[in-house]
Amino acid sequence: YEEAPIAIGPGDFLLIVSDGTTVPPRRWERRPPSLCDGRLLEMVRAQRPATAKEVLDHVLTDMSAFNDRPPEVDRTAVIVRCHS
Repeated sequence: YEEAPIAIGPGDFLLIVSDGTTVPPRRWERRPPSLCDGRLLEMVRAQRPATAKEVLDHVLTDMSAFNDRPPEVDRTAVIVRCHS
């Protein structure tokens, strides 16, 4: 894994997810994982005024519906919102 410093400011989210949250099911082997990564970024950006819990709930619900079957691996997500 690569390490890199990041800067976050008021109103920013830090979202950490396992690959089970964004990797498409096996039946989508020909689709690039970036399809799901992009979808995840769009969801978080669209939820900008929401609380961290609301964003997390929305992400997990939407990704479950998007993948439309039980995960083949774990799905883990942590979200933090910077307030000041």
